[in-house]
Amino acid sequence: MIVRRWTYVVKPGCAKELIDLLHEAFDEYDRNLRIYTSHTGPNSVVAFEMEYEGLSDYQQSATEWWAVPENTARYKRYVELVESGGMTEFWNLH
Repeated sequence: MIVRRWTYVVKPGCAKELIDLLHEAFDEYDRNLRIYTSHTGPNSVVAFEMEYEGLSDYQQSATEWWAVPENTARYKRYVELVESGGMTEFWNLH
């Protein structure tokens, strides 16, 4: 089992909209979506995670997600809400 974590700095005043967008885009997928905002540390940071059986499961899920026409518009809005850069990590879940 692996977890993919995305971490981004959100543009000022956009955190709630980003969180709502993430729920809209991913809640229907059974991937144990978790969304984090910082309690201490850097401000305006949102991280989110989803679980996969392995890298091939992630690749299949990504292919299916991008095949949904609404997700292209969701991604464009997502890009407008975050600063460029960010970090993507894959973690082993034990």
